[in-house]
Amino acid sequence: MSNKTDVTLKDVYDVVNRIEDKLTKRIEEAEQEIEELQNFQNRVLGISMALSVFISGAATFIWNKITKNA
Repeated sequence: MSNKTDVTLKDVYDVVNRIEDKLTKRIEEAEQEIEELQNFQNRVLGISMALSVFISGAATFIWNKITKNA
């Protein structure tokens, strides 16, 4: 006497596999977005570091010129 409401272990595995597939897709999309954000952040940090080195070098050069002439 098997009813249509009986759930087999195969049914459970199928449902779990579908959920895993959905989660895997969402996680991969999130990882891609995170990687893009990290790349952007690294570029911004690199550019700001180069600018700060240039600005501090220029400021030091100007300060040395001012103090040597005084």
